Amino acid sequence: MENPGPFQGGTDLVAFYETPGYRSWDPSLVVAFSFAIFFAMILSDAGYALVLAAMLFLVRNKLGRSAGGRRFRLVMSGVLAVAFVFGVLAGTYFGIEPPQHSFLGTLHIFHLQDTAAMMQLSLVVGCADLMVANAAASLHANSLSGKVKPIGWIAVILGGLFLLLSHGTNAEPVMWKLGFDFIGGGLALVVLFGSNRPVKSLSSALLRLLSGLGSLFDISKLFGDALSYLRLFALGLASASLAITFNQIASQIAKGIPGIGLLLAIVVLLGGHALNLMLGIINGFVHGLRLNYIEFFKWALSEEGYPFKALVAGQAAIGAMLETEGGHGRYVGVAALPSSMVIYGIVVMFTLNRPVTAETAAGLFGLGLSTGIAFLLLGLYQGNCCASAIAASKEKPGIFGLSIAPAAIVEGFAVFAFIFALVLAGSLPK
Repeated sequence: MENPGPFQGGTDLVAFYETPGYRSWDPSLVVAFSFAIFFAMILSDAGYALVLAAMLFLVRNKLGRSAGGRRFRLVMSGVLAVAFVFGVLAGTYFGIEPPQHSFLGTLHIFHLQDTAAMMQLSLVVGCADLMVANAAASLHANSLSGKVKPIGWIAVILGGLFLLLSHGTNAEPVMWKLGFDFIGGGLALVVLFGSNRPVKSLSSALLRLLSGLGSLFDISKLFGDALSYLRLFALGLASASLAITFNQIASQIAKGIPGIGLLLAIVVLLGGHALNLMLGIINGFVHGLRLNYIEFFKWALSEEGYPFKALVAGQAAIGAMLETEGGHGRYVGVAALPSSMVIYGIVVMFTLNRPVTAETAAGLFGLGLSTGIAFLLLGLYQGNCCASAIAASKEKPGIFGLSIAPAAIVEGFAVFAFIFALVLAGSLPK
């Protein structure tokens, strides 16, 4: 994988999880841009982005001593620039919103507390990422079926976006008709070009058609992958909510405890924001790269490869030792997958944070308890799946991509539980 100087850091982001196959394409540039957007939406705070930029500036000379450090410095500069811009557009500065009629207030476009709008934005970003993945797969395919089938999935995604974005608008009747036309046409392309089987007779044509019909089962995978991008909304909302909560706690301490209360409030404020920033960094890296690896790579890349190593005996031996001892990034990423259950639980908790009355008590208790148990069990089962994936890929690195599929399936059920909980929470009396 070779990229221009400013984008060489994208190669490291891709190699963090896997190396594309030799006959595949290099997704480094796409991953670099998408990771910056994902990280920005997860961090969701311009103040945090400035703090990270200052930290990066302080260690710039140390990072400049090695090629890897220089690549990291460059890619993180771009990532933090995007994070700052999104934070300004989201109107969050350490959990504080600017006055409505101020200059910064006029730039406040995205409202993180607007659940419907932010969920819609996350789905649009996810659908765009999946369309890029299918477009790349079509462009680099060697067969007619390989080129046309991804175009069919792009049409299905576009049709779904038409339905999503036009809902509740004056253009809904027209856009829904157009959306279903795109979905129907896209599925027809998937069926007709879902197989590479040559048509030589009536029986072979029927078998090709049956194979194409089997490809329609991927629509559930497409739907689950699109919903998986809702973690961008969930993690961003959790980060913003925690920042606001720490600000409120510090304010209450300062007002409620005379004298020493101000000092305690400063400690809570600094400690709370430091903890939230650390969580934002971890979530930004783990989930920002995870969306590229599990969702994007699934549709964009057909095979996994290995880094090239020279065939000279001495160099091959050193390469084998490095391979045995290195490559720990993928294991760290897989081990952190169950942490998403905690994020979903925090968002549901804030959603249910309302006065308890005789009308809402039973609903709040039942929904909170059932959702907590669901995320607990899903986290335990996903942890087992991740442990099995790490053990299997340690012995056979080539099956790493397949080994985490069970964990990804569990994650899909968690996303459904999360959305179901948000919908039920919205139906409870205020």
